[in-house]
Amino acid sequence: MRLYDRLILKPLPIGIDIGASGVRLLQFHASGRRLGVRAAMHVPITTAHERPMTGSRAIELADAVRDAVATGGFWGKRCVVSFDNRLVRSRLV
Repeated sequence: MRLYDRLILKPLPIGIDIGASGVRLLQFHASGRRLGVRAAMHVPITTAHERPMTGSRAIELADAVRDAVATGGFWGKRCVVSFDNRLVRSRLV
């Protein structure tokens, strides 16, 4: 079985892009030898200047993404997540 044939047997991962203005979700599906959009959605959030990212706000955001996945026609549980670099804190050790 070729790699392409194995990919179409299970859902492709959901792409989740968490930015300063909102969360964008996108999932493709295979149709023959072509890819098409299975589902796409945007969940708006307030900017970081209006409300800083706190634990409770992160939970609200996670709940909004979960609801979007549940109601937006997405299929499967695998995802690929991208964060806005302003939302990620790192420190050199």
